[in-house]
Amino acid sequence: MRRLGVLAVLLAFLCPSLYPGQVEASKAGVGKRLNIQIKVTTHSVTLSWKGIADHYEVISLREKGKKMWSGRKTSHTQKGLESNERQGYKVIAYDQQKKKVTEAKVNTSTLKTEAQKQEALQSMKERYKKNGTTRFSPFVPND
Repeated sequence: MRRLGVLAVLLAFLCPSLYPGQVEASKAGVGKRLNIQIKVTTHSVTLSWKGIADHYEVISLREKGKKMWSGRKTSHTQKGLESNERQGYKVIAYDQQKKKVTEAKVNTSTLKTEAQKQEALQSMKERYKKNGTTRFSPFVPND
């Protein structure tokens, strides 16, 4: 029976996808998952995560490790961004002794404006026309 328990722990560590939300490897060792949720608009990115630690830091990967925010809240919003702009973040969770519990990296981008969407659509139509394609029917989701 004890061997079965040890095997289950090893499987959970080696195959975390079999046990979602239970084990995540990080540079600090084995910790809990932050389960980061991302909400984007044309000019902002909001990150929110599961409260698993005492405090958190959000680091910008785009701005070479600049600390964007630090605190106890489980969300952060960066505003004033350009539309259609790539962003990267690292969220680090710390315990009460300021020891790293886990971290997660996130890559995303802000949304395109309606004008940028129309410009991209027009460009695609022109490329299809130039290449001699007679049918053009792109899938454009409703916002």
